[in-house]
Amino acid sequence: MIKKGDLYYPTKEFQKRACLKDKKVYERAAEDPIKFWEELAKDLVWQKKWEKAFEHNPPYFKWFLGGKINITENIFHKLNDKPALIWEPEPIAEKPRILTYRELFREVCQCAIFLKKLGNLSNSPCSD
Repeated sequence: MIKKGDLYYPTKEFQKRACLKDKKVYERAAEDPIKFWEELAKDLVWQKKWEKAFEHNPPYFKWFLGGKINITENIFHKLNDKPALIWEPEPIAEKPRILTYRELFREVCQCAIFLKKLGNLSNSPCSD
C-alpha cells in the first residue's frame, strides 16, 4: 500500500494482479475515494443506512459508521438466478437438484418462518 496524506492506495503491482482491469475505475476512486465507496455501497441492501461513510483516526479506519448490513442477505439479492447449490443424489439414478440463490433464499425463509413461529428465531430477513 502507498500512503498519501491520510489515505492509502494500492501499489501498481497490486493493481496488475487485481481482477479489475478498467483503469477508469481506479481514476474515479482516486478522485474521491470516500464518494467512490459510498456509491458502490448504495447498491447493497442495508438494514440500516450508515450515518457517516468514513472516519480515520490514525491508525484506525472505520467505514459506514452506524450502518447495519447482512452480507448473506446481499448475496441472495444480487445473485438471484445463479446456481447456489448443486445436490448430487445417491443413488445416482435420481436426478441432481440445482437451487438458484432465489430458490435457496425461499427455502431458508420457509425454515426461518417456521422457527420464528415456534419462538426460536427473533431476527430474520424473511417475513411471514
